Amino acid sequence: MILYVTDFSLTSLSTGTAEMCGNDILTQQLAVRRLLGYCPQHNALLPLLTVEEHLQLFARIKGVRFGAPLRRVVAQKMRQLDLTGFRRTQAGNLSGGNKRKLCVGIALIGNPRIIFLDEPSAGMDPVAVRTNKVVHFGG
Repeated sequence: MILYVTDFSLTSLSTGTAEMCGNDILTQQLAVRRLLGYCPQHNALLPLLTVEEHLQLFARIKGVRFGAPLRRVVAQKMRQLDLTGFRRTQAGNLSGGNKRKLCVGIALIGNPRIIFLDEPSAGMDPVAVRTNKVVHFGG
């Protein structure tokens, strides 16, 4: 299958099929979405949502259950990326480096099997870059 993407919008599909980890990308989109983590080159954040709200939103999209599991996953990701002190800060008020860390956190939340990272450390200070590498590779 050939999929053309222009400015984040789909145009047309040709014939054929495609699967990700055994899931058809057209008929099993919820399962496919839960498999993927994506950090775009430019920060794709909602400026009025807080750090915590972003992580909660994307954790739910990835299938993390409400309640204790959601709180645990979000708290863990904020700790891993040193964002706990910014949990109630709106994304529009974060520094450039913390915006990147939040984008990486969004990509990694829910432990996706497939992760696309485009310049994940752009704009981060050297210490944050090191922390980011540890989170990415489980060191």
